[in-house]
Amino acid sequence: QEGYLIEHIAEELAQAILARWASVEKVRLRVHKVHPPVGILAESAYAEVEMVRSATE
Repeated sequence: QEGYLIEHIAEELAQAILARWASVEKVRLRVHKVHPPVGILAESAYAEVEMVRSATE
């Protein structure tokens, strides 16, 4: 079920953006999930990632 975790989705999206557009040097994105199935009552949850293209790429 790892593919369904918002953390995994955020990382995959950031990597895909860097792979697709060579002019992009840094990606920061936030993936929100409304009413997540967690053990507490929560309106939403999110994962945020930031990736920077390495100097060798």
